[in-house]
Formats: sequence, structure tokens, C-alpha cells
Amino acid sequence: MTRAALQLISSSGFYGAERVLVELAAYLRTRDWTSHIGIFTDPARAGHDLLEMAREHGLSTVEFSSARKIDLGTTRQIREYCSKHHIDIVHSHGYKPNLHLALRRLPDFTRKVATCHNWLSHTLKLRLYEWLDKRVLRSFDHVVAVSPPLHDQLVGSGLHSGRVSVIRNGIAPVDADGALENAAEQLRRELGLTVESRMILFIGRLAVEKRIDLLLQALASGPLVDVDYKLVLVGEGDLRAELENQASELGIGDRVVFTGYRRDIPKLLKAADVFVLCSDDEGLPVVMLEAMSARVPVVSPAVGAIPGVIEDGMHGRLIPPDNAPALAGAIRDVFENPVSTGRMVGAACRKYEEDLSREAMGIQYLELYMNLLEPGWLSV
Repeated sequence: MTRAALQLISSSGFYGAERVLVELAAYLRTRDWTSHIGIFTDPARAGHDLLEMAREHGLSTVEFSSARKIDLGTTRQIREYCSKHHIDIVHSHGYKPNLHLALRRLPDFTRKVATCHNWLSHTLKLRLYEWLDKRVLRSFDHVVAVSPPLHDQLVGSGLHSGRVSVIRNGIAPVDADGALENAAEQLRRELGLTVESRMILFIGRLAVEKRIDLLLQALASGPLVDVDYKLVLVGEGDLRAELENQASELGIGDRVVFTGYRRDIPKLLKAADVFVLCSDDEGLPVVMLEAMSARVPVVSPAVGAIPGVIEDGMHGRLIPPDNAPALAGAIRDVFENPVSTGRMVGAACRKYEEDLSREAMGIQYLELYMNLLEPGWLSV
């Protein structure tokens, strides 16, 4: 009997959660499941990179119109879609689909699963969404956390521990056949790097919680002032103008490249000499897994789920959060110690292959789905 799963998200681009969603849907299809990807749309958002990427993977897609934060018409559309396509598992990724799924009963044969990727609660509005999300998740048949700290938050918020699992994110390998080497060299030239230049890469939203201001401070400090580098910031966000001004004021404006949103992430990773995270909080960043797969050294604060994946000096460099001198020193160490850096990227790539691949993630989700569909299954 062929089973069907609907992955559901509200999306404004192709970021970490979207990548995981597509990877999972693609894996399920290899196990004879019918994979559907559903996205919330509204008149103000005309284009969707997620839908384009899903279609490139040959996955079925559906758009659920939703002009408001909560739209009862949308909940009706979802129920009708599940009924028409006999969706066995509807799998939600994020606040908005969680809220909508909690408002209407689905067909009796459909189970509700949610993955909690992370909560960003640096504003009153987002703290309210987090509080509400933790409560509506109680109506789900099962909730997945991408890290042990998120699991503990969910259980602490009142969810029964038997209905919460930890499944780490997983992705397909970056450049498994080595086809991107020449393209990466061309990209370095396009970005203004010489053969001797070091490319420091950041990928993510240009938002307060990502602490790119800290990265700029680090690059302007003593340990890196004499290094020939370019910082390549990939992503869009409200802070772009502010960060451009900060780079200029620090005297490194000519060494920072703002590329905007790009889809050629594998090529960028293959071109990079180091990948840097600098957030005060993270879940399990998918782009970090991509860097590990691509054999790019990782420098990151020891926050969120990252210390559960990266051991300092073994798989990458971990530093205290909110510490510009430590960040600068770790980046310089990566450049100055090629032998130890080579050992770290090798160990990180093996860690990815063993624990963080699409296969490793997909096996766990598939087991969860099948357990929920067992005839004797009962909600805890």
C-alpha cells in the first residue's frame, strides 16, 4: 500500500527548514511514499523558491492561499486536500502551519506531526508566537525536535515526553562527484578574490539574532588585520544598510561583499576557506551541515545544538558566544594551521556521513511515520 505525506510550511525563500523539508520528501519518495509539499501563499508573495526547488526534484506541490495570520479558509483547504489525496501524515514545519492544523480536525486516517526547528524569541511578538506554538503542539500526534535542548524545552512546556523525539537534520552530500571545483574557482574570481586571498563565508538572514555585527568587529581586530581576506555575506535582511555602514566605519568596507540572496550555495561553499556562524542562539543549522559535507572548516559559537555535533578542535572550532576576539582568533587559527584544519574537515565530513546525511534523517522519520500509522496506535 502506497502511503502519502504532506510537508507543510509558510516560506519566504529557500532556507534551512525548506532544505530539510525537500530532503525528507525526496527520501520518502525513494521508499515508495507519495510526497507532497504544501506552502502558504498570499497576494504579497508572488514567487516561491521552495516550490521551484521542489518541482526540480519532481515532487508534487500545492499552494494554500492565506492572506491573514490565521485563515479558517486555509484550514478547510488543508483538510480537503488531505481527504482528496488520502494523506497519511501531514508534517508541519513552523508556527503558521502549526496554528492552522490545530484549528480543524483532519480526516481520521491522517496523523499530525510537527518539527520544531528553532524558536527566535528576541521580540515580544516572537515570544508570544513561541508561547502559543508550544500550546498548540499539544494537539499533534507527535513532535520532533532537531536537538536535545529543543526537546527539553518542549517537554518543559507541557508536552508528554512520549510524544516528543529528537531527529537531527540531514541533507544530501554537497558536490559528491567533485563537479564544482572549476565553478568554485570562477566564482572566487567573480567575487574579487586573488589566488592568495582567504574567503570567509557567512550564509543566512541579515538579522539581529545572527550577530553579523560581531563578525565585522572580529574581522577588523588585531588577529586578522594583516590577513588578505574577503568576507562574503550571502543573504538578505533588514540590517543590510546598517551592516554596510558598520563595515565602512570599521575600515573594512572594501573587504566585505554583500551578495544578496543566492541559490548556488554548494558552489559558494566549495569556494570558501572557512564558514562562520556567529549567532547567540541556533537550532541545528542546515548550512553548517552543508559546510561539513563540502569539507569547509567551521567556526561557530557553542550555542544550541551545535556542540552536540561539533567538538572543538575535532570537527571545527567552537568559541564562546558574543566574543569577537575569540572569533577572530579561531578564524586565524584555521588559516595558520593547515594540518590540524585538514584533520578537522576530514572528521567533520565523516561525522556528516554517519549521522547527518539525508539517509540518516529519513530512516528515523520513516520509522516514526510507520509507528504512528500502526493499527493499534494510541495517542499518549
